Amino acid sequence: MSEWLKLALTVGGFAIVTWSMVQQHEYRLDKIEDAMETHLSKHEEQNTQIQKTLTQIQIELSKLTR
Repeated sequence: MSEWLKLALTVGGFAIVTWSMVQQHEYRLDKIEDAMETHLSKHEEQNTQIQKTLTQIQIELSKLTR
């Protein structure tokens, strides 16, 4: 009976450790996803600003070549 108890405790301990690690990884992934959304949003704003600047440069160049 003590062998079964040792086995049950080992399996139970393994299950608890595994569950804890999965929860920790899910939390970290959620934080990374949120940070990535923020990063992509800022990246999109920068792209928009760069496109505006390039358009203005093209307009100025076209004025100069006339």
